[in-house]
Amino acid sequence: MGRDNRTIAIVTAASPALGSGHLQRMTTLLWHLVEVSDLDAVVVAREVGPFFPDPLRPYLRASLPDRAALIIRDMRDSTEDDIEHLARRGPVLAIDDAGPGRALADCAIDLLPNPTTGASEPEAFIYGWGYVDSLRALAAKDASDIARDIDCAIYPGAFADEARIERLLGLMPAGATSAVLRGAGSFVFRTGAERRPAGTCPYARLLLSSRALLSHFGVALYESHAAGCRPLALNPTAYHARLADLARTRLPVENLGVDGDDDDALLRRRIDAALAAPSPRAVSVHEAFDAVMSRLDAFARIVRTLAGTR
Repeated sequence: MGRDNRTIAIVTAASPALGSGHLQRMTTLLWHLVEVSDLDAVVVAREVGPFFPDPLRPYLRASLPDRAALIIRDMRDSTEDDIEHLARRGPVLAIDDAGPGRALADCAIDLLPNPTTGASEPEAFIYGWGYVDSLRALAAKDASDIARDIDCAIYPGAFADEARIERLLGLMPAGATSAVLRGAGSFVFRTGAERRPAGTCPYARLLLSSRALLSHFGVALYESHAAGCRPLALNPTAYHARLADLARTRLPVENLGVDGDDDDALLRRRIDAALAAPSPRAVSVHEAFDAVMSRLDAFARIVRTLAGTR
């Protein structure tokens, strides 16, 4: 099939305030639109960081095209000016946007729970590129089922410092084996022992090897659930904690509240209990990848309809 001539522009960003999840999942969407759906699409972002894949860099833009078949905005809450600016170039799809600009978008979709209604899109979802790409590589190698030999993976956030990592490691039970997920700097750690670099072990394999994931509310918790490990949310703000509560209708997350609200002894007891509970059902590599693609395909169908390409 020949490529459509009309461009789909994806507007997103990553920063300490926004986190990296928006850019991660929009990178996944770009890959799917270009490589799987055979559509013209670009990502509009000022900076993308080293994780952005080289094969997709030709589709990276610093500014919006003059006209677009559809503009997809994934940058959290918008102002009316934000959406009006985009709408001059084409119809706007706002993702996970609870700001006043949402009402001006041509369409708004909640992939994560809406903070007001708690609702979210039942079929479509977009996982982060780090998970999707590493899972795709495992599926291509026809990897066999992976043993769960890690008690708890830890995702401290893309912009976490060493103090935050030590803080989360300090909450692990005595003798527990943890995997800290931080890109090329990922490592495996057993309390009382030295850190062991994870080397080339990919993000998805570390999740598939883990019985639980400790992180703040965000896309990583959904990735952990898709990989068959228990999601535990320890949040930086009450806003994140509320979203974790709202997500429980579809995501079996253990919400540990806001970090600092409870004493560490209570947090450790709750984490101990979560890790002592029976493990969720094991998920194979191909089962996990098929689930990713099914939900991505569902979102791509929505995009095709809105962009008028079907």
